[in-house]
Amino acid sequence: MQYDNAREAQLETRIAPQGLMDELRHIANEPRCAEVIQLLDQEKLLHLYSPALTGAKISLAGLQKLQKAVQMVRSARS
Repeated sequence: MQYDNAREAQLETRIAPQGLMDELRHIANEPRCAEVIQLLDQEKLLHLYSPALTGAKISLAGLQKLQKAVQMVRSARS
């Protein structure tokens, strides 16, 4: 219910750009970041980060491939 209230009040539009950038960095480090991006897109929140990432413009398959490559690099460093 709190989420719905926050969305109705459009509180997401009040997030500072630096806060969005910090959150995007955290998302990038998530083990399943492509799924987080997909959920943001479904909730119509992805535009807060960049209009270029929204809707048909987003390549979830590409994000998943990138995510696997990042995980491989991290594993190789360990």
